[in-house]
Amino acid sequence: MDTILIVDDEPDLREGLKAILEHEQFRVICCADGHEARLRVFEDPPDLIVSDIRMPGMDGWELVQELHQLPLTKNTPFLFLTGHADASTYAEALRSGVDGVMMKPIRPSELIATIRARLERTRSIGKESVDANALFRATLSRALPHGLNTSIHIIAGYTTLLASHVSGADEEVQSYAGRIQDATRRLQHSLEKLWLVLSLEEEYATQLRGGSRKADGSSSLQPLVQSIATELSQATRRPVTVDDSVPKVNLRMSEAHLRDLVREVMENAILFSEPGRKVTVTGAQGPTNVTLMITDQGRGLSETTLEGLAAFEKFQRERFEKRGHGLGLTIIHRLLRLNGGEIRVES
Repeated sequence: MDTILIVDDEPDLREGLKAILEHEQFRVICCADGHEARLRVFEDPPDLIVSDIRMPGMDGWELVQELHQLPLTKNTPFLFLTGHADASTYAEALRSGVDGVMMKPIRPSELIATIRARLERTRSIGKESVDANALFRATLSRALPHGLNTSIHIIAGYTTLLASHVSGADEEVQSYAGRIQDATRRLQHSLEKLWLVLSLEEEYATQLRGGSRKADGSSSLQPLVQSIATELSQATRRPVTVDDSVPKVNLRMSEAHLRDLVREVMENAILFSEPGRKVTVTGAQGPTNVTLMITDQGRGLSETTLEGLAAFEKFQRERFEKRGHGLGLTIIHRLLRLNGGEIRVES
């Protein structure tokens, strides 16, 4: 079911459009102004946006300009619905990346036809893009591991030989060799993350071509979470506590996907909190879903940063984090997208 976001400061018009669209089996979200819409898209990304132009606060022009700068909504179709338009309005709308301008009062049949046509065009472009990129990703993900791993092993091997042949008195050369080994390990870790992202993109492209999501096996949540928590706690010397509230249930998700997902979230919690501060894992079970909550005691996040996280952007890199490669949240997002889950970040 496609989700349509309606942005208009007239309550009666919003409700009327909502009724028309819901009758045609669309899911509808309503916002009274641009500021509300800008925040809402992070919580519930729409498939298409219908917006008034003249609104108090943030108007339609400002809204489309801001949303098209965000990775999450830069390709979302955008339609203007206005009671005042001339030739210059249409020209400016095209320059701003708006996909169409409709005049009020709008006929229901015209509204539905315009929305369906734009959604179909977007799906067609998206499928062509997926098909074109699928071969590239598949080739890249198969070609990279062998060639790069071979080079990394050669570097690591010769560095170890260098360190072993240097006399104990030459501490400076031994220090250099140790730094090369550390850098090599970090490079290998980053490449493993990159290969995982590529393989997940290939899985998603395959899923799109198949038209539906297939659950590939199941996995037991609580033992796997406890195993990862113990492993990371020992490796990082950081306290990670798994609460009894984590449900002992089987999820319709492969163990490999669940393991990668839980590990990435836990590693992020450890990475972005101060040494010695505890990371806690709790859970809850609903009638059709399970919630896993991973809490750290880190530096906290501003509202602006939380909005950026919703779009899965790398954040505060220059100020705080120099070690990360920015792939962790991408991996989390792709795994959840493949398995019908969602993530929410709170500070």
